[in-house]
Amino acid sequence: MNSNTLRIRGSENKNTRVNITFDEVILPDNYKCDNELCTKFITSNAEGQLTILKQILYTVKDNCDHDIVHFLVVTYLSADSKHPAKCMITRYVTKNNYFQNQFSDILTHELEVLINKQHSGPKSYSDLVCKVGSCTENFPAGADAVKNLEIKLAQYFTDCLTCCIATLSDTQPLSPTAKNEIFNVAHSTLRLLLYLVQRVNDENTAKLISMFSQIRASLKSLIFDGDSPMDTKSVCGILYVYMHLMENGADSWVDILDTTKNACAVTDMLENDSARLSLYSAIVTVIPMSKLQIKIANAPACVLLTHNILDIGDRSSAESTLILGVTRTLVQICKGLDHSHATGLLLLDGLFVFVWSHLEHYTDSVQHLTAQALGYIIKYCARLKREGNEEAMNKLFATLTSLDRSRKSFYVSLSYLTNELGAGCVMDKWPRIVHELLSALSIQAVQASATTTLETLLRAHVRRSSGDVIHERWVQPIVAHVASHELNSAQLNILENLLSLAAKLDQDIMSHILPHVKEECSRGAARLYGDVKCVLMLLGVARRAGALPGPAAAPPEGGRWRGIIGYDVLEMAAVDASQEIRILSISLIVESPKSTETFAKGELDIVLWFIKYNINAQTPNFRQLVLSAMKKFIKRFESSYKVLSRENGANAGPNEGQTNYLRFVTDLRALCFDSLLKGANYSRRHVALQILVWLENVQLDGHYDRVWTEVQVEALLYHLSDSYDINKALALELLTRCPEELLKLKQYSTSLELQDILSEASSVKPTDCVSAVHKLKLLRSKLPAHIVPGTDSTIPSKVKFALLGILLKEAQKQLAVCQQSIVYGARNAPMYGILHCIGHALEPIAPFGIPADSLTAVMQTLVDTCVQVCACAGSVLASAAPEGLLPDVAPQNATCDSAGGYIRLEDGREVTAQMVLLCAWRSVKEVSLILSTVASQVLLHDELRPASLRLGLVRSIGEQFTALLTETKHRGAFEQVYVGFTRLLTSLWRSPSAEFHELPARWLAGLLAAIEAPSAARPSATRRSAGLPFLVQALVITELQVKANARSFDSCMNALLRVAREAACEQSRCHGLNVLRALFRNSQLDDYVGAHVGAGLLVALMGFESGTWIERNSATLLFSALMVRIFGVQRSKDSENLSVRNRMTGRIFFLRYPQLYDFMLHKLKEVSESGKEQLLHPSLYPILLLLARLYPSSLEGTVSNLKLSAFVSPVVRCAGAATLHTRRLAANAVSPLVPPDAYIPHVESMLNLLCDESIKRNFCHGILLQILKLLDTPPENLPIDRETQRRLASLFRKSVWILTQCSGNTPCYVIADEYIKIINVLIRRFDTLLEETFINEIQNYLNDLIFNNGKLEKNPGKELCLSNATYLYIITLNIYNKVDEICQFVRKCLSHHVNEVVLAVLNYLLILYGKLDIENPFQQHLNEISHKNTIKLHKLNSKHELSEKNGVKPLKEDSESLPSELIVLDVLRKDAKYIEILCEVLKCSKYLECTQKCLRLITLEPDTQINIINAKENKDIVKSKTELSATDDIILDTLIRYIENEHENLTHIYLASLSDFLSRRIKEKNFMSMRILDALRLIFACSLSDNCCDTRSVVVEFLEENLQLLREFDLGKLSEEDQFEFKATLWATVVTILEDEDESIRARSSHIISRLSSSQSHHVIASRAMDFLLGIVRNDTKHSVALLTAIALLDFKAEVCMNDDINDECRVFDQNERYNADLEETIWARACAAAVATPTAHARAHVHAVVHSAAYRSTFERLCGDHITAYTSLIEGRRNVPEINPKIEIFYYNLGVPQT
Repeated sequence: MNSNTLRIRGSENKNTRVNITFDEVILPDNYKCDNELCTKFITSNAEGQLTILKQILYTVKDNCDHDIVHFLVVTYLSADSKHPAKCMITRYVTKNNYFQNQFSDILTHELEVLINKQHSGPKSYSDLVCKVGSCTENFPAGADAVKNLEIKLAQYFTDCLTCCIATLSDTQPLSPTAKNEIFNVAHSTLRLLLYLVQRVNDENTAKLISMFSQIRASLKSLIFDGDSPMDTKSVCGILYVYMHLMENGADSWVDILDTTKNACAVTDMLENDSARLSLYSAIVTVIPMSKLQIKIANAPACVLLTHNILDIGDRSSAESTLILGVTRTLVQICKGLDHSHATGLLLLDGLFVFVWSHLEHYTDSVQHLTAQALGYIIKYCARLKREGNEEAMNKLFATLTSLDRSRKSFYVSLSYLTNELGAGCVMDKWPRIVHELLSALSIQAVQASATTTLETLLRAHVRRSSGDVIHERWVQPIVAHVASHELNSAQLNILENLLSLAAKLDQDIMSHILPHVKEECSRGAARLYGDVKCVLMLLGVARRAGALPGPAAAPPEGGRWRGIIGYDVLEMAAVDASQEIRILSISLIVESPKSTETFAKGELDIVLWFIKYNINAQTPNFRQLVLSAMKKFIKRFESSYKVLSRENGANAGPNEGQTNYLRFVTDLRALCFDSLLKGANYSRRHVALQILVWLENVQLDGHYDRVWTEVQVEALLYHLSDSYDINKALALELLTRCPEELLKLKQYSTSLELQDILSEASSVKPTDCVSAVHKLKLLRSKLPAHIVPGTDSTIPSKVKFALLGILLKEAQKQLAVCQQSIVYGARNAPMYGILHCIGHALEPIAPFGIPADSLTAVMQTLVDTCVQVCACAGSVLASAAPEGLLPDVAPQNATCDSAGGYIRLEDGREVTAQMVLLCAWRSVKEVSLILSTVASQVLLHDELRPASLRLGLVRSIGEQFTALLTETKHRGAFEQVYVGFTRLLTSLWRSPSAEFHELPARWLAGLLAAIEAPSAARPSATRRSAGLPFLVQALVITELQVKANARSFDSCMNALLRVAREAACEQSRCHGLNVLRALFRNSQLDDYVGAHVGAGLLVALMGFESGTWIERNSATLLFSALMVRIFGVQRSKDSENLSVRNRMTGRIFFLRYPQLYDFMLHKLKEVSESGKEQLLHPSLYPILLLLARLYPSSLEGTVSNLKLSAFVSPVVRCAGAATLHTRRLAANAVSPLVPPDAYIPHVESMLNLLCDESIKRNFCHGILLQILKLLDTPPENLPIDRETQRRLASLFRKSVWILTQCSGNTPCYVIADEYIKIINVLIRRFDTLLEETFINEIQNYLNDLIFNNGKLEKNPGKELCLSNATYLYIITLNIYNKVDEICQFVRKCLSHHVNEVVLAVLNYLLILYGKLDIENPFQQHLNEISHKNTIKLHKLNSKHELSEKNGVKPLKEDSESLPSELIVLDVLRKDAKYIEILCEVLKCSKYLECTQKCLRLITLEPDTQINIINAKENKDIVKSKTELSATDDIILDTLIRYIENEHENLTHIYLASLSDFLSRRIKEKNFMSMRILDALRLIFACSLSDNCCDTRSVVVEFLEENLQLLREFDLGKLSEEDQFEFKATLWATVVTILEDEDESIRARSSHIISRLSSSQSHHVIASRAMDFLLGIVRNDTKHSVALLTAIALLDFKAEVCMNDDINDECRVFDQNERYNADLEETIWARACAAAVATPTAHARAHVHAVVHSAAYRSTFERLCGDHITAYTSLIEGRRNVPEINPKIEIFYYNLGVPQT
């Protein structure tokens, strides 16, 4: 167990208080003030400072002197941005005008002082830049101060820019993080300069202009700096344009666009695309659209500007930062189209091209911005259309029509069009648009977009259309779509929501829907079956819309619900095989817009019917849906009954409606109690108990008295020992409601005697202990006299106190045994059960009624006992390996077998190490819960005397907890100790007494000191510090839950980080890492640990470099926890193809953790630049794992220069690492790092490396891995022009030496294998790069590699390489449809000496049959080719069918018109040697997988049983097919022998062959019935649960094909004994598969039985199919009783109960329900008894006579086994038999109950 995640958490219901923490405001050292409050402010903490500041501001109006205002100014400037103190001052000064001028003047002075300071670098400037920036943000007084200093500030900011540029240009290299900080300062400075330029006073304009030349120089440097973020460049452009306008006039912006008038300075700024885009974007931002209409060079300025921007977009389409800037600018242009009048028409063509190509750009931000631009364009087109100009709209429709419907852009555009033009215009343009949108719902990629468009279109259409139109254009297409398509639940929900939306928007629609529904329902249940889902969906829509008549308004039922749908249809739907239909049926009855709507009798009957057959729902999600529906039903049932009672009158007797309700309650209670049967599955038990609890809470106004019977109480008492705690609790809740007399007057099989319960609590089975607790609770509430006799039994507190005393004495007895020998105690006195009972008995004990001295004594004794228990168990739990410990102290006369891992006691019974461990850790678990409860009671009540006892008890309890958590090594123990310790700490933190609430802080401080202490005092570091992380975790979490803004957590984290990083001792560092891991993993600390994640990652990465394994291991675990903290829990099983939710953009990652950028880059460069790739670098692994989770952002380079692209080159160098794992990690990391715009150049550079034949093999392999990963995950919509194709193809040709080198003297198959994978990916994804001549060359090389390669037989990787080469060769042949060559190659490879080659061909053949589970990319590729060809075949068949229908004779099919795999199979089948070759492979194969697949292929061919037998026996056992009967006997006997004796992985294949053989013989009706009986015996054995799912599926297939034929089979030649065995074995097989644990097998079995029933044609669930089956069996006039008895007593070979005679270790680790947990033998037994029993009392004797009849006895013994003996014992009155299957008793009992 490597996880420190708690499976059980303490205080789960208490939320950790989340508060935004902030630091104290630190005033300058030179600030002096005599005011008392101001002085106090300086020395206070953050919370105290806010309190003082409120006092100062509250009194400032009356005491507004210079010192106070000066203090406020200094505080304002010293506080961080967004600090509460700064916000408070800002709000107050802004709202109070009386001292704004004074505040502004002092602020001006303070800023001037800061301006005049000497500055040494960008960091020294940044402080004032931030302060001035806050002054300009919605703060008038601050803006006035800035206005007063505008020229000084302008010069200051100019100098700051110059300093930044100088630092960036310095020869001393800067780290990327340092550069980023400088760019941030420059960006903020530029924004402030822009602020000043925009607001400068006229008298200062000239002075400001004089600085422009220096500012321009800085702007040019920033714009042309490649590392400068794009946002910074954009601000540079805006500032440049404003400066240009200020210097040259308001219209001088034309100079930037007019190339003929460009000044020299402007020309310099237009040298590259990023600079041009910055200036053009600035013009669009600064100049309004109305001014952009003027003409420049005979074209409007806006047109020229737009074309220039689009040209930049075309040239830089691969650069994400530039394309994002282009998109932003175009959005501004589109936004201004409304002001461009007709000029905008000139822009549309270019804008349309850009919009359609970028609506699905690979970056989300570009997609969203493009969608905004499209919205503005559509608004413009719509406005022109309203003005009479339709040219723009026609252009829009023309381009939109050409869009592909599989792209999201079409649906986004359609939504915008609908919003702007209305649905009518859109639907007139595309009349079938609704049908197209409905079809698009099946395309997962566009489902969400199509749904949004459908809703938008529907809303717009309903507003302007009548109900007739909506029904015709919407309702009918939706209904037709549901009826004609197989929809999943998601699609069905979408369509149902659409109909509900239509009904909500227009109630008139229901007047069209309801007649349609009534017409459909009039067809009857049988004919309606196929459309029942549509009908129920429409009725559900009508129900939610309130369009159905209520019960009062509805016509008399007459067999129809609400006069619409027949109850027989609802009954059919309630038992349908489809879960969706079943839920639709019950929801229709249960859900109602009105919570008090009454139920009709037919509705109540449907609910009973539904529960009867769905109460044992096996899938958890459906079970929850059933319970949810029943909860709604019971709530409405109670509310509507009150309405009926109110309408009927208080004193009147129940009317018809009330009578129906009361009868229903009785029937439902009876149904649920009948379900509480021994052997019922969990679902049946849980649903029944839950419904019964809900029914007990229903108030029925005195008209109904619940009847309790002894049978019901017996069932509930039995379920107190249920294997699920939730069922135990429900059973107890019901028992507390039953009359006490029933519990007192009868002795039940479940004993309620106190001594028996104590014995059960002392069991070694933990489940028995829990049952004992529930029984004690029942005694306490209903039978207190069993605990305390006499009058004291009426006082609850005395009963609890007495029970506690009894349990405490029993615990002390068992403790004494364990102290003598814990080995003996583990078996005979395990302690934990009694302790568990004590823990529950403690809650709660009220002090009244009990003397304080007695309570004190009990508490003291209890604590002392718990301490002794911990000491007794400590010897086990504190050992380094408690799981396998056998204590040296053994009981007398016991013998120890250390090799066997057990101690044998003198009575012969064994005690294993697991039993000893269980006794120890569960005892400590219970002790921890007891101690926490005692501490809570001690803190809550002050009656304990003396007073010092309370503090002493709490301290001793706390010390016991800390000792357990620091010394215990077993996780199960300290996990539970953590829960108890958490409860104790919560009570301590909340205690008002200082002596108590100061204890946790002392413990935490002492613990942190102990971690750094010398080795003698330091806790052990084994087991990942064991309970130490939980100890710290409990201390910090409980404080945060109680105390808001707890600063101790941050100090604790900083201390732990310091220890993990700097401690001198490795054990201390290890403890620090382990504790940090636990804190980072804890979800309750989500809002607190975030600030420490970056530091934690650095510590973890540095820990990988440690010289000791223990520290590296702890660092690895911490790193793993941080990966989950940062990226979330992994959502996919494939760790290489992670969900986007488990990844993050590099921009966000490094903005959050900037300190990691330099560290990671330095470590990677350290490896690559030093040439140490061949050495091991432990920190390299986590860095590569981190990089694999990052991907480039579309905003990368916009606000930060920390780019992922910087990591690409070092990661590529990691390809030369000596370790394979490093090379693979580098390949995973490099793929997401490469931005889409650099994808092709990067691949080319990698291929160039491969062209060098002298490249080192490790480096070659690493590069191949990276290329493979890159090619397998290309960017979406990757454009590859002809020139690029030519270059790439040439590079691949040059690198083919990697394949040919295998023919040399020193072949490297590992790199050849990777190259083969690359070729496969190229064919699959980039087929245009490979010419046919190159493919032919590859084929020649592959052929030579596979067949002519005999060198170095033991070369590593050779077999796998040859296997993949075989796959690739077949793929290349399939591409060009070379059927003959494929067949020759298959035959040749089947005889290959390398097993992997043979297996590859077998896999290919299985793919052709569609019978292979895909395992690798080659198989996936072949499967895709096969799938495409299958689609081609379907089209071809459809074409031929159409031709024949029209009377045209189809042309003769040639080899090129059919899919290649069908021709391959056809050619191979016609070859007589094909089966012989397969048989030879089967005969010679030494590998199980090869044998299995070869056998599977032979079985798929018809009539191959003889071939299989001859191959297996290695001789011609069957020489001729002429002697049919003899041959059949040999085949049957041999296949049966194989099935019974061969490997289990081959059983289902042999069984399939036998099934095929039998099916043919049964249909031919020339097979002896006796031999079929032999086969049936085997098939029944194969249907049992101890067989694999594949084997049982073959049984189902056989019955699907032959059950009806077997029922009609002529058994006349068989004896009566064999006839009965034939039928009994057949029906036993059907029953077995009907109760199978696999859902699909159960569903298919139900369908088989449904087809046999003459009254049913639809597919039903298994519980309903059971009724059909029993009805069919009962109709057997000759053997009905015997068959029903055989089914009732059938041995399913599934263990349903466990007696006490089996191994005790199994009892300790009881599995309860084993094998098939859904099997319900007892339900079958009861149902069979009901079918057998007659109104007479002789049923038992009759069944006994049948069982022992000479004609039936052998069959019963074979099918029922020991169950016959057990039943005979019951008949003969012998009850002292060993534990038997409960179904036998149930069958026996129910035979004696007359059936009605």
